Amino acid sequence: MRRAANISAAVLALMATTAAVGSTPQPHLSTVTVKSGHLMLGFTAGDLTPAEVQVASSAAKAPSGAFPTSHVKLQERMGVLTQAGVIKWRTHAALPTGVYFVHVAAALAGGVTSCVHATNCVLRWSNIVKVDVP
Repeated sequence: MRRAANISAAVLALMATTAAVGSTPQPHLSTVTVKSGHLMLGFTAGDLTPAEVQVASSAAKAPSGAFPTSHVKLQERMGVLTQAGVIKWRTHAALPTGVYFVHVAAALAGGVTSCVHATNCVLRWSNIVKVDVP
């Protein structure tokens, strides 16, 4: 009986580990390309609502997950996007030549959060992608 319980526990642990490894945190910024200084983004947001893009001169992040205001070179709201799957979005403003760090934010649906003391905690920030603007 004990051996069956150990085997069951091992199988459950393996299933949980496989599920965690296979999932990608959302939002996830998968591609950033440049065309005439404009950034062309490809990202997924899962069940979240796309909210904004930030472009900065440094990959440093504030406690909120956003880039510090002093490093932000471009910040644009995305408005209402209803695409499912991979979302394609282009910045309205063009960037000058340089090296930048990009990430996107998406909001929790309905504004329901699990955080108590953080500011702007309904936003979730993606991974950061480095991009060279020629």
